[in-house]
Amino acid sequence: MKYKSKLLYFANSASFFMSQFFVGKKSGSDMGPLILIPPTDEGSFGDEAMIVSVLSNIDPKKYSELIVLNGIKKSWSEKLKSYGLDVRCVPLWDNFQRPQTIFKFVKFINQYKPLSVYLIGADVMDGYYSENRSLLRTYLLRLSTISCDDVRLLGFSFNEDPSVKCVSGIMNLSRSAKIFSRDPVSANRLVSRGIKCESVADLAFMLKPRIVRNVDEINKSLEFISDQKNIGRSVICVNINAIHQRYDGFYSKIISLFKYLISERYSIVFISHDDRDFSGFSDYSMAKDALNKLSLENVFLVKESMDAAELKYIASNVDFVITGRMHFAIGALSTGIPSLMFGYQGKQEGLAQLIGVDPNDVVIPPDASLDDMIDKVNQFVLNIDHISKDLHENLPNIKKLSKMNLM
Repeated sequence: MKYKSKLLYFANSASFFMSQFFVGKKSGSDMGPLILIPPTDEGSFGDEAMIVSVLSNIDPKKYSELIVLNGIKKSWSEKLKSYGLDVRCVPLWDNFQRPQTIFKFVKFINQYKPLSVYLIGADVMDGYYSENRSLLRTYLLRLSTISCDDVRLLGFSFNEDPSVKCVSGIMNLSRSAKIFSRDPVSANRLVSRGIKCESVADLAFMLKPRIVRNVDEINKSLEFISDQKNIGRSVICVNINAIHQRYDGFYSKIISLFKYLISERYSIVFISHDDRDFSGFSDYSMAKDALNKLSLENVFLVKESMDAAELKYIASNVDFVITGRMHFAIGALSTGIPSLMFGYQGKQEGLAQLIGVDPNDVVIPPDASLDDMIDKVNQFVLNIDHISKDLHENLPNIKKLSKMNLM
C-alpha cells in the first residue's frame, strides 16, 4: 500500500506540473460560470448541507452558469434538483486519486473559462483519509489560479497531525487563492504552520431548515415529538455515526446509554445523516438495529431518504441533540438547539470553541466508558441552560462568519 501511495503521489505531482503549461490564461471577461468542487461524491448529508448553502447564497446573476463537478458513478444532480437549484452537474473523475483527473480538469477549465472556482474542503484536506486525494484537490485549485482570479478553498477543518505534504500543498496554494478555515482551532493549526487563512464558520450554518419533499415523514416525526412532550418526556434527536464502530465496544455502550436515558424519561428520535456504507455498517442500519433493542413506545426512526434541510427542521423541534456527525450538530445548533457530540478527528472541539462553550462540556470521547458517557450527558443537561444562552448570544456572529466564505 505504501508503494502504491508513493507511485500515485509521484504520478499526480508529475501530472500537475505538466498540466500547468496547458492551462489557458485569464481572459479578462467579467462573465463566466462558477465551478464548485464538492468534498466527495453524493452520500454525505453534511456535504449536501454545505453545497446547498453555497449555491443558495451566491448571487446567480454574477455567473453565466452554476456547475458542480462530481464522480462518474454518483452525481449530485437529483439531490440538488430537490432543492430547486438550477445547477449542471458534470462527471469529471472515476477515482479522485488518479492523475488523469488533473488533465480532465485542465481541459474543462480551458473550455468553460470559469469566473470563480470554489472547492469545499470539509475534512478532506489534511490527508487523514487519503494524502493523495487531499493533494489532488490542492492541485486542482492551484491550476485554477492560472486562469481564474477568484479561487477559494472554502470552510474546512485541519486535524492536529496533518500530512507534511498536505501542509506544503496548502501553503503554496495560499499565495494565490483564498483559504477559509471553518473553526478557530483549525485556523490556529494552519497559522502556526505558516499558512495564511481567514477564520470563518462552517458553510452549513447558512442552510435553512425546511420541508423539501418528505411531508408525511416530517409530520410523523413532529407528531411523535409532540405526543412524547405531552406526556412529560423530553425528546432527544440522536445520530449514530457508523465510523465510530471502529472503537471497541462503542455500540454496546451507546445502547446501554440510550436505555438509561429512556428510563430517565427521555424519548429518542433516531436519524441518519449519511447514506454511505462503512465496513458493512451505515448510520441508518445502526439506528435501525438500536431501535429493535429499545422500548418502541419511546423511540422513533426517521426514514432513510431524507434531505439535510429536513433533518435540520426535525432537530429544531427537540430539546437537544446527541450526534456522531458534526454536521447534524451544526444543523441543530444553527436553529438554537444545544448539541452533545461524539468526537473524532478533533473537528468537534473547534466547533465547540466557535459557539463559545468548553469542548469538555459538549464532546464525548468515543472510547469513553459507559459511566463516563452517562456522566457527560447528565452534566450536559445540568448545564444546558448556560450552554443554550451562550449559543444564542454567539449564533448571529457565527452565521455572519459562515457567510464570510462567500464574500
